[in-house]
Amino acid sequence: VLDFEKTPGYNAEIDFTVQNYSDENPPETAMKYRIVLKTTGNIPLTFTLTDSAENPLQTWECDGTSGEKLYEYSDSSLVFSMGVKQSQAYKLKAEWKSDKKDARFSGITDAVYLEAVFEQID
Repeated sequence: VLDFEKTPGYNAEIDFTVQNYSDENPPETAMKYRIVLKTTGNIPLTFTLTDSAENPLQTWECDGTSGEKLYEYSDSSLVFSMGVKQSQAYKLKAEWKSDKKDARFSGITDAVYLEAVFEQID
């Protein structure tokens, strides 16, 4: 969770990893996943999702006036194989661009939630 209560021009980054295991045992099924970003939408933020090499994968624009927003990133390559422990690293950057300043955003807080949603592949 990123909490924004800053000023225009501020940005934050968070590194995260998606993996298909929680212990030492390899997974028994193949899985696909998607990355879900939810924001309360109170502040005009630009979100950029990158892979481990910092190649941009997806950019989302929140205008700060439309309320709660849900964004998803999915791709046919977001699949983990059965019987093999795998992980993939990502980075999420949230930026409040300097040109998006407005008095109505003064003192407002925004919360950003990030999760990976898995689905078993038969």
